[in-house]
Amino acid sequence: MRRVLLALGIGSAYLLAYASVFSAGFVYEDYRTVATTVADLQPGIHPRALTVASFAAQAGGSALAYHVPNIALHALVSILAGYWLRRVGLSIAAAWIGATLLLWHPLAVEAVAYVTGRAELVAGVLAMAACAAVSSRQSWAVAVLASMLAVLSVVGCITSEGIVTCYTQR
Repeated sequence: MRRVLLALGIGSAYLLAYASVFSAGFVYEDYRTVATTVADLQPGIHPRALTVASFAAQAGGSALAYHVPNIALHALVSILAGYWLRRVGLSIAAAWIGATLLLWHPLAVEAVAYVTGRAELVAGVLAMAACAAVSSRQSWAVAVLASMLAVLSVVGCITSEGIVTCYTQR
């Protein structure tokens, strides 16, 4: 019961911290990126194919409709990080603290508040899913697939392939 109350408390504080995002419109390059990306979809592979596909699925939606998935994706990254921290041997308290710090860290605001930050959030979810899969010894194939899909969101996630490979070789 204590864990449930702790999770609810952290979740409530998270929603309060990011409450202004719910009323934010498109900022900076958001509108241009979303409108241009969806309008210019061509057959073939786009460097950020998963992000573009998520924008295309929401084409014509309000700014709020674009912000809500970012908030949810950021929460999922934190949950997966907490799971991974627990799997690599940290105590429950340390894993909660690590996940909470990631959840509330000021550097995460940009990825959550800007619609265009979704690329980093999708990549973060997939990279953390790869780390969680490999650390729990569930499936090497799942870890490789998740890290490969992360590359389709942010090309810089190519390093997650190396991390997964190195971790499985130990």
